Amino acid sequence: MRSQILEREFLKRCIKFILIEIALINQFCVKVYAQTEISRSFFSPISTDDNWIAYQAQNSNHITNCVTSDIYGGRSVFSAQTFIMKMFIMPPHYKIQFELQFWRFHGENAHSYNPQSPVGTEICGSGSSGEIDQISKSIDHFGNSAIIIIVSKQSSASWGISNFKLFVLKCPKNCHFCDYAGVCQSWYRLLTYFTTLTFTDGQGWEKNNSPYYNSQYCGFQYYGNFLQNQVASINLNLNTPHSMVKILFTFLCSGINNSVTLEVIGDAQLYYYAPILPFITTSNTICGTYFQMGKIYIIGSSHSSPTLTISIVIHPSVNTAQFGISNKGG
Repeated sequence: MRSQILEREFLKRCIKFILIEIALINQFCVKVYAQTEISRSFFSPISTDDNWIAYQAQNSNHITNCVTSDIYGGRSVFSAQTFIMKMFIMPPHYKIQFELQFWRFHGENAHSYNPQSPVGTEICGSGSSGEIDQISKSIDHFGNSAIIIIVSKQSSASWGISNFKLFVLKCPKNCHFCDYAGVCQSWYRLLTYFTTLTFTDGQGWEKNNSPYYNSQYCGFQYYGNFLQNQVASINLNLNTPHSMVKILFTFLCSGINNSVTLEVIGDAQLYYYAPILPFITTSNTICGTYFQMGKIYIIGSSHSSPTLTISIVIHPSVNTAQFGISNKGG
């Protein structure tokens, strides 16, 4: 009976937010900066996982020597069920670009960027038929963090990566926010929460109007957990003169296979009301079953008060039928 109760509670659980930013409107100059490398991993010789996390790997040793190069993963190491993940903290920017070599063994479709590439030749010793694909991808992106998750689309093959690089296109100097063209926006970052790789307390946030200090870890640290209808809130002091408020946070949710809606309130005024995000995975591979994650970007209406109370909550959807849960798989 107790296990059934715990299971029901798990199915109602929703992981809440990390990486909170509160911004006020202001003025800045315009100057676009060049691409900057902020991280690289898995250049030979490889000796560590470099803080990448591998889920459902077939071997505890994640490094393979392929004669001409070391790789992260490899035959009988990373399979179609393996996810790898790493969180990055970034300067103000408007675009990210990543580059890597993707090693696929005995594969069909290695990744979405090169689905028709042939099986290839020997790439990592005897019997290692496959291909090494060079991948480069640019993505519009803002906020002070990115969580990169890599998984193979091969149904029954091994894979690995090498020579990973992450770049950003920075915002102009002294600019806290810029648009996707690199033009500085009229915003000043005033308050941030949970914006480091590790933290130890709730930083003033509360659950149902009581102090709440819990954080969890599933490849990265986040603040939570919260259940449906539990309210996460904070009382803010906004001492800088302003006319508007912007809120940015990363929202995570797991264990909910029915339709729910995210609600963000500022001083009893509804700022945001929308269905939460599509599923990243319905398996229990990353951060629990039915895992969802994405950035929430909110610009509130006119605001000049020196105080503001922010509340975040999710509710079961009022009109569950139109969200089509059966079409999501599971």
